[in-house]
Amino acid sequence: MGLRGLLILACCLLCTGCAALKKENQVVVKFFAEHVVPENETTRNYCLPVLAPVGLIAYTLDAVLVIPVMQLDDAALDTRDALWRHFDWDEEYVTSCATILPRAVLTPIVFFGDHLGRCLFPIGPRHREGEPEDANAGPAGP
Repeated sequence: MGLRGLLILACCLLCTGCAALKKENQVVVKFFAEHVVPENETTRNYCLPVLAPVGLIAYTLDAVLVIPVMQLDDAALDTRDALWRHFDWDEEYVTSCATILPRAVLTPIVFFGDHLGRCLFPIGPRHREGEPEDANAGPAGP
């Protein structure tokens, strides 16, 4: 097995945890499965020559367009928390001023790195301020 085989194996192993394979990230595929794919098995089998390419396009749209757009806000919040949350102007004014330029330089690097990681790997969504830990949970008891 040469270098090419190792690269193919590495790509296959990385894709097993791909963000595009998580059901909650497959917005276009869910819509396609619910509204386009016939429920009758016989009809579905007859439509398979058309459904297979359209389904592949749906997966591609999810992976290339929808998932990156869905991850933008989480990447921005991660960048903000990592670089811009720790200013103590009263106690460390000079240190805070001195770190503004390095933080500004690192902001696009951290943002694009975090965004790429969130697009490629199934990293869960962030907990938003003001929301309960479990999005399905209602308000706390009486």
